[in-house]
Amino acid sequence: MTIATLPLTADPAGVRFRVRAVPGARREGLVGRYGDALRVAVRPVAEAGRANRALCELLAALFAVPRAAVQIVSGAATRDKLVAIGGLSATEARARLEALAPGEAAPSPPRAGVVG
Repeated sequence: MTIATLPLTADPAGVRFRVRAVPGARREGLVGRYGDALRVAVRPVAEAGRANRALCELLAALFAVPRAAVQIVSGAATRDKLVAIGGLSATEARARLEALAPGEAAPSPPRAGVVG
């Protein structure tokens, strides 16, 4: 499983996909896959919505859309989120994911009973 094969759901306004947030990271950016989610690291800690704002800003930059086009649909208080990006078709989102991770190595999905 690679980033380019991330499950995307077409939405009337755009596209939706799962994100596994990594708040409090040293470096911001796309980390890879985490099961069926896109793993994204942000610097701010998960306090007072700062990590969520940073996540939306980073996803907007990565997908080249306005910040207002990115919404957290569910999971605002957890690491596992459902994100919607408006104004972007599933085909466009897939193309941008492929461009973000050319030749990437597929990370292992989480194993049952293993934390972290």
